[in-house]
Amino acid sequence: MVLVALVLGSSPGLVLAQSSSPRADRQTTFTVDGSGSYLATAGPALTGAFDRAMQELDGFPEQTTPDAVKDSTFRRRLLELRILMDLEAYAYDPILLHTFRKVVDDAYEQVGDFQDVSVIQQILGAPVRDDVVSQRLIKMNVVLASLRTNTVRSAMRDFLGSPSSSLQTLAPGDTPRLWTLAGVTPSEQLDGTGNAAMLASVVFGKLQGGGIFVSDIFDKQQETQFHATRKDVRSTLLIVLAFTPTRDATRGTSEPLWLLVSRYGDTNDAAVAWRTAQNYGGPVETGANALRTAFSTAQGQQQAVLDSKSFGTMIGALNNVQNSHRR
Repeated sequence: MVLVALVLGSSPGLVLAQSSSPRADRQTTFTVDGSGSYLATAGPALTGAFDRAMQELDGFPEQTTPDAVKDSTFRRRLLELRILMDLEAYAYDPILLHTFRKVVDDAYEQVGDFQDVSVIQQILGAPVRDDVVSQRLIKMNVVLASLRTNTVRSAMRDFLGSPSSSLQTLAPGDTPRLWTLAGVTPSEQLDGTGNAAMLASVVFGKLQGGGIFVSDIFDKQQETQFHATRKDVRSTLLIVLAFTPTRDATRGTSEPLWLLVSRYGDTNDAAVAWRTAQNYGGPVETGANALRTAFSTAQGQQQAVLDSKSFGTMIGALNNVQNSHRR
């Protein structure tokens, strides 16, 4: 979420938009066939994700509201496409992949910035200025314009549908975050599912041993780490969810981590609301109290993850999938 100027009423109470149940991140909306090699998996997986995103974009009006965007699933389709582009990055020319991924990433961020207006208003109980909302709508439509053109769509789909015949060597700047965090590369000794299981297992291992939990959400550096941890856990869980063997092997055991992602999301929302109030003259202490409440709930879930040994359980299940998907 981004900081925006607010028009605050005389005595609006801050409302914490904390979900009473986990968010819908865990919903299975597609399945990747990972029975072939890593390279063979790439084309169908990415063109499928691209087609789903474009189908939703075609029904996504240019004149819309933050509430309507928040309630739509278009941004989720962009997230799925972006994550699969990262997973299959070693199957593509890095220069063009970076070009197309930036288009997807910019769209994802600008759609998020626009829909965040709805979340900020809910938490702070005050309307965002009309000119700010209009500006964000324009910025969103500008980045989506290229994806609405047949020329860009055709070029992007053709590229995603034509992966390389051999694994690419990626420079550090071209390597997606999860592969960098894991410190491994795809293996030709594993099929597509096996490589997904390997990546997820190693990432969870790094997160488990990396001291990822923070103690002071009001510290900017710790807040940044908190947000990065949520993205890493969510992205890895979505990779696990995309393949039937990994999804089935972790069913139930992944629940504490999904709930952690949800509680972290509530806290991120509250943190942005607090900083918005702080920067633009809103009810700072009320915002701080809302953030304390959300972070306390997140800390409770952190402890639940530790108590249930969720990372270790997931790693064991994913290692079993990896071992059964050797070529």
